[in-house]
Amino acid sequence: MRKSLNARLAAVQEAVKKTSRSGIQIVTILGCLPQPLSYAESSGRNWVRRPRETVDEFEARVVVAAKAAGLRIVTIGGLPLCNVNGTLEDFLAHFDFPEVPPEQK
Repeated sequence: MRKSLNARLAAVQEAVKKTSRSGIQIVTILGCLPQPLSYAESSGRNWVRRPRETVDEFEARVVVAAKAAGLRIVTIGGLPLCNVNGTLEDFLAHFDFPEVPPEQK
């Protein structure tokens, strides 16, 4: 049993190494609303992907800024940060998600 646990732990450590960039852990959230990866955050700092900036360029820019700020973990993806409270309709009205079909009645 101990061998199995050690093997699983080694696999997890290897997976963590693969998601680390310059000593910064990158957590990428996929599968939310159908949208490109456009947002990143870490410890209250936020980044928005620039027009025509590729995902790789965006990630590289975020990693450089996070490293300069002494941060260790960055989350890329997910829903945009906002101060919209209320219903899903309020949220969707605040942002443009043309890929999301309207609600069927």
